[in-house]
Amino acid sequence: NLVAHGHLATLDLPLTLFWWASLWQWRKVLRALAAGRATPWNALAGFFVAVTLAVFNKFTGLLLLPICALVATFALDRRGAVRAWGWLAAGAVGLVLVSHVAYGFGPVRSGLPAELVDAVAGKWAHRDDGHFAYLMGRRSVEGFAAYYLVTLLVKTPLPLLALAIVGTIAGWRRLAAVDRALLVIPALALVVFFSVVRVNIGVRHILPVYPALVLAAALGARFLWQRVTTRTVLVVACVAWAIGVARVVPQQLAYFNMIAGGPGGGHRWLLDSNLDWGQDDRRLEEFLAAAAQRGETWHVNPDGDHARTGRCVVNANRLHNLLLRDTSAYAWLRGMDPVGHAGYAWRRYVLTLDDFAARAARQPNDFDSQLAYAEALAFEGRWDAAAARYRDALQRFARPRVFRSAVESALRAERPDAAESWLRRGIEQHPQDAGLHALGARLELEHVVRTAPDSDDAARARASLGLWWAEQGDVERAVPLLRAAAATRPRDVEIVRALGVAEARAGRFADAVAVFERAAVAGALRAEAAACRALARTEAALADTRSAPGAARPGRAAWMELATTHFADARYDRAAAALVEILRDDPADGEALALLSEMHVRTKLRIVEGTLAPRGLRREARPSREAR
Repeated sequence: NLVAHGHLATLDLPLTLFWWASLWQWRKVLRALAAGRATPWNALAGFFVAVTLAVFNKFTGLLLLPICALVATFALDRRGAVRAWGWLAAGAVGLVLVSHVAYGFGPVRSGLPAELVDAVAGKWAHRDDGHFAYLMGRRSVEGFAAYYLVTLLVKTPLPLLALAIVGTIAGWRRLAAVDRALLVIPALALVVFFSVVRVNIGVRHILPVYPALVLAAALGARFLWQRVTTRTVLVVACVAWAIGVARVVPQQLAYFNMIAGGPGGGHRWLLDSNLDWGQDDRRLEEFLAAAAQRGETWHVNPDGDHARTGRCVVNANRLHNLLLRDTSAYAWLRGMDPVGHAGYAWRRYVLTLDDFAARAARQPNDFDSQLAYAEALAFEGRWDAAAARYRDALQRFARPRVFRSAVESALRAERPDAAESWLRRGIEQHPQDAGLHALGARLELEHVVRTAPDSDDAARARASLGLWWAEQGDVERAVPLLRAAAATRPRDVEIVRALGVAEARAGRFADAVAVFERAAVAGALRAEAAACRALARTEAALADTRSAPGAARPGRAAWMELATTHFADARYDRAAAALVEILRDDPADGEALALLSEMHVRTKLRIVEGTLAPRGLRREARPSREAR
């Protein structure tokens, strides 16, 4: 864990350094107080410097002062503890003074820099607002009390845990009171604090616990080595430890011990920064490139709502619907075993009908397994067999989702009559189900298009279907329908506007301008045309900037408009390229940096099928040295 988080641009490992530098200097002070000696001024000064660096590195460092007071209370007699408390109070005053220097003597609130107060208040508001957490298949916005205990249990090498337990038990009496308190209290307090706060992001939040485990393990190793009968045990433990760690190199972030099933099984316990922060995207790219050379096609994060066969690669965060409220996506895949990984965050599957059949037979009472088999049959074009499985599923599970799945599978199999039949039965049995009624509206529109393809009603139906697909996020399926509708009704302003907006949402701003400037509707859509024309000019300037660095550059407002437009429609590579142009002129532009940070969060979770949008930033628009 120390190695994994040591190569990331986060503050957790520096905090761990300053945390233990503070404890080491505080140990010198407490040992002097316990022995009745004079205060070691150099150690006290080192303590204050280390605490200051910890606090202004990360606010977790603020815990050091109350923790050190608690250590003094347990390690010293009353007189010594009072003296220690006095030094800590002086240190708190010193921190307040230093904070004004750190924040440039800005506005003051309650005796502290206003920016510092706002920052700490923001952290606490984060706790009150809640943060999405995942633990052992469960999801929560309020967090889990046992999160960090479970994290330590499965993210720590078992030999380290075992040696730490042996060292704490066997070496406890040999330690001075000061060392006992410093070994246990800070680590325990850190785990308790974050367990109470319940912002369950990852093991990195309690990274300072690991040096305490290492020290305790060193005591355990010494105890075992001093006894001839247990030396072999120590050697075996260390060899097993080394092998377990070596197996995961260079993917240390994905390390999980045998309790969790190793790196391949860790996703069942923890996700997010405990598994991957986007590093595996490069490994996936390399795998896809090699697969393409072999003539293989792998679908990346395919549709999670419907089972399919064939080769696919799914990110573990997507597999478990991290950050999504709907837990039904990929339910058909979660019970399947991968054939391998492209980085432990990316799970590779080669799915056949036999796999789904075997799972359905193995789990006859599992709803997702039965539904997945029916959907896989429909995907393979075996509609009659799929319909039989749906009927069988209805006998076991009288749920509206069976009807919704059957209707959608029939539509994908181009069996509109079957879709209408399943829809009628579904609405009869579940008249209040909104999903079935939405499918009914879609079927009615498709019926109009099929029966009277050249009528005005068909044009309006195509327009409605196009808008429906656009709302689903599938603009490429929406555009042909809207084009056909606009060709039939060229003077219908609303249909033409919908087509232009769809082209713009696809990032084709010049095409959108051409749509808005059609003679029949140009007067009514003048504002839309002007907006898209400005975006098209900025997009062209972006291309010129890449090919000819000396070309004329738009202003910040134009770049930001382009970036936010691309960002809204998940074209993160093009949005990032526009933001980089802003940062070339002002590397400290807060709005641009905030939007880039938001894209960092989203791109690791929303990788569209067949492409890896984050790579576009590195390939096409490297920031200048000043911007970096």
